[in-house]
Amino acid sequence: MTFIRITKTVPSGKLLRLLVLFVLGLIVLAPCTAFTIRQFIERQELLRDEARIFTNFIDSGVMSSISPSKLDQLKRTRDKIFLREVSITFIYQDGTMLTDLVREVEWPSVSVTAETNTGQLEFVTSVSDRMPIIRMVWLVAISLLLLVIAFLVKTVFARWAVAERDEKVAKQNLIDIVDLSSDWFWEANAEGIVIKVLNKKNITLDTASLEGKKIWQMPFIEPVELHQTLHKKFEQYQMLSFTLKVVEQNEVFWHRVKAAPFFSEQGDFCGYKGAGLDITTEYSYEQKVNQLQEVVIQAMGSLAETRDNETGHHILRTKYYVKELALELKNHEDFSAYIDDTYIELLVLSAPLHDIGKVGIPDSILCKPDKLTADEFEIMKTHTTLGYEAIERAEQALGLELDFLKHAKDIALYHQEKWDGSGYPKALVGDDIPLSARLMALADVYDALISRRVYKPPFSHEKAVAIITDGRDKHFDPRVVDAFMRIKDRFREIATEYADPE
Repeated sequence: MTFIRITKTVPSGKLLRLLVLFVLGLIVLAPCTAFTIRQFIERQELLRDEARIFTNFIDSGVMSSISPSKLDQLKRTRDKIFLREVSITFIYQDGTMLTDLVREVEWPSVSVTAETNTGQLEFVTSVSDRMPIIRMVWLVAISLLLLVIAFLVKTVFARWAVAERDEKVAKQNLIDIVDLSSDWFWEANAEGIVIKVLNKKNITLDTASLEGKKIWQMPFIEPVELHQTLHKKFEQYQMLSFTLKVVEQNEVFWHRVKAAPFFSEQGDFCGYKGAGLDITTEYSYEQKVNQLQEVVIQAMGSLAETRDNETGHHILRTKYYVKELALELKNHEDFSAYIDDTYIELLVLSAPLHDIGKVGIPDSILCKPDKLTADEFEIMKTHTTLGYEAIERAEQALGLELDFLKHAKDIALYHQEKWDGSGYPKALVGDDIPLSARLMALADVYDALISRRVYKPPFSHEKAVAIITDGRDKHFDPRVVDAFMRIKDRFREIATEYADPE
């Protein structure tokens, strides 16, 4: 019989490698760029406020004009108003210039311009005092990026290159590509019953166990939910594609199976013909790439935490807290429709990015040991939107919509929302808050309570549980709190296992 042509598809070499490197660069460097720009903008905004005070002083009755005779008074006023060294150039309305207030300002600098009744003022101040932290952030990010690239080039990219070369040689030298890219073949009749299986190679699959089974009843199909989908596709004469998971002598092997419908000369549906391929090695590579992706995300989350006097252990703990909450709610009647294994996997993958926006918060606020002022707290609250915007810009630059980044955006933006609507940044109420953010809200608060901070000692597990219980129906979704109470001992175990080093 004639079988459809099924070949092993190797990822497109140069383009895919460039895309991977671009994505990595974007994920690592975009927050650094946002942080750097933020430093300049904040310094310029402060200079603008100081310049406004200085300009109002000049336009006041105390000093209604600028003249050389008033330079001493101007210099004293300048030294009182401006927090750091600033250069001031005054241009009279006739175009002449007063340069006695001009100073040498160290690069890099920012400037603002203001108008007075008698002319125009230009203020320039340096941003050099922010350069050490900016350089440190960029050094960490670039070092991380280079390490990841080196790992990719040495392992994954090298294997891809070998696979591409092997595929090219096979296509050039072998007559029938199907025979070389398929390990076994099969055929099913019009009722979907497998009637023929040809084991072309000595593979890790008992192909005889497939005969007499309907396609959607084949043993080993992974995941189980795929059976119903295959049945529907069969009835609609669609291409079939699925994976078999075979366990033999405590070893796991994976087979990719594909098939196409075939018809008689009169156009009658006759069944399906397909082929299977052992993809155990390829599947292992995919798992390594997924693990690498998780490492990069974990590292980016840790970069934000290191600026917040916290450790990477906070990321690990909150990630596992969220996972345990999701597992506990999986069978809840309100959530079972959309909490499945895939949802939990994406949730855990995206959780480390919940505080990535803190990279854009000034150290003076982020690391302040005392209570924040109202204005400082308003700035601190922007870490939610900064994180969301950074992830969204990465998506837009790539032109891709990745599922785990959708969860990451929801968590970054909404994890400070409260069930009663008193949270920020949107003051959402109840179920309007994404579930992923509701789970992270509880996990984040619990970990903050049991952890040492510059402004407080660690609370006991019991006290943290009491505070969270008190927040039921106010700060937290009551169903999430109920789930937490059922597994609170698991939270204690995670906190102990991933405790911060002394």
